[in-house]
Amino acid sequence: MDLAYSVVNNDPNYTNGGYVTLTGVTTKLDSTGQLEAKDFDRKLISVATPSDGKVRIGIYFNQVAKQLGYIINGTNYGYLNINAENALSNIGFQAVSQPSPNTASKFLGKQVSIQMITDAPNIQFTYPTGSSDICGVGL
Repeated sequence: MDLAYSVVNNDPNYTNGGYVTLTGVTTKLDSTGQLEAKDFDRKLISVATPSDGKVRIGIYFNQVAKQLGYIINGTNYGYLNINAENALSNIGFQAVSQPSPNTASKFLGKQVSIQMITDAPNIQFTYPTGSSDICGVGL
């Protein structure tokens, strides 16, 4: 299962100019043993970028249903329309930042950072009942 997200600001193609894109993909092996896409879902969520420029995104994985859910700036949007083959046994993260051609973005000329918060005491959003942090501590 792979998930990518981006935060875009002042895009002239959208009414309020700000949005988050989430793209999720699950894969499986085909009959020849090659990896192929199983499920694909992309969401475009309108967001107002706060004055501090911080858009907060929370991700959660339901080990029983094998689904990935997301929260943006405190609003729980539920699950993406993708399902993993198995429950998670390990997880990895990669952070990438790249410029966009949007010359009106509030992010131009600013420092951009990503912070991953994995410990229950520091997690700000309300997650579904039964959720835990990466170490298994209940939220």
